[in-house]
Amino acid sequence: MNLSSDQHPITIVLFGRTGSGKSYLGNLFAGQYIFEEGSTLYSKTSSAKSYTTTLPGYPHLRIKIVDTPGFGDNRIEKSTEEFLADTINFLQKLGEGFHVGIYCISAKTRLDAHDIKEIQMIGALLGHEIFKHTLIAVTQANTLVSEKRDEIYAKFPIQLPGILSNHGLNDFGPHKVLFPDADSFQEKFLKSFTEIIKDAPFYQPKIAQEIITKDPESIKKFLAKPEMQAFMKQYEDILAEQKKQTEEMKVVMEHQVSMQKLLHEQSLHAQETYKRNIDSVNKELQEKKITNEKLEKDQKEQQEKLEQLKLMMVQQEQQIFICRNIIEEKERQQRHLEKKIHELQNIRGTSTSSGFTPYLLKFVESCLPLLTHFLPKPEPKPKL
Repeated sequence: MNLSSDQHPITIVLFGRTGSGKSYLGNLFAGQYIFEEGSTLYSKTSSAKSYTTTLPGYPHLRIKIVDTPGFGDNRIEKSTEEFLADTINFLQKLGEGFHVGIYCISAKTRLDAHDIKEIQMIGALLGHEIFKHTLIAVTQANTLVSEKRDEIYAKFPIQLPGILSNHGLNDFGPHKVLFPDADSFQEKFLKSFTEIIKDAPFYQPKIAQEIITKDPESIKKFLAKPEMQAFMKQYEDILAEQKKQTEEMKVVMEHQVSMQKLLHEQSLHAQETYKRNIDSVNKELQEKKITNEKLEKDQKEQQEKLEQLKLMMVQQEQQIFICRNIIEEKERQQRHLEKKIHELQNIRGTSTSSGFTPYLLKFVESCLPLLTHFLPKPEPKPKL
């Protein structure tokens, strides 16, 4: 194929299950948001859609991008008639032929049983010859953490062909595994992509050529062909398996809802018990607080009384000290008076012997009782 002179656009068909990044890759090819991308588990592409533009960085190279619906998942919500209509639309798009198919795999989920079923459905419908014209695009690798991203880049191109070969898909080699990351789309992906499609022949799946017409009778005969019957049987098997999985998931969900309800009730009971315990503890603490306050008040009163008693004892000791001083002073005065009396008595004796007048002595003797009367009497000692 001469990429610079080919008058017809290069047709690129995007395959893959829901969430694999088909629409994301289609928008990278288009250089703008053309195909609706999904952030949920449900398919955003229900029928094949196409868009013609120029390849980013290659203004001379026209391309036609065909975004196809997934066959192996999210079909349980569709009737068989709707699925057949989408399949017919898909085949009519491919009946015109294409240059390269790209099967998209998300780096987040890697290749799993759903992808194998999807690839087998494509092979059953279009024949395994189509895989000779198909590349593998590992999308969303740039969203992983650096360690996992580096592991995907290094090991996936080597591991993936072996995994596919184990399922009878032997037409994929390491050179056919590309990484369409948005930040290196032109520098890495498109550089490898354009090298590969230089020698890509134009391919028209045989079964798709038979359904280009939209005549109802031709379509009816086409659907009655053994190939289509086998394809529909495979679809019905997948549908039955999905219904079974849905029922199992329903049981699991009901169990989870029941468990959540039970956990909610247990949580409410635990909260009520916790609240009661907290209220009880708070009440007990409040009572202890009141008791402690009363004890502190009583202790304070006792302390005040003790301080008063100490003060009274100090005052009493002071009074005792004063009384002792008074008593000692009285005793001293009494001793002095007794001494004076004794001196007077001596004087009287001396005066009599010396011829002192008897009249003066009589006067002094008469005054002694009176003097003793006026002297203060000694106070009794206080009992300690």
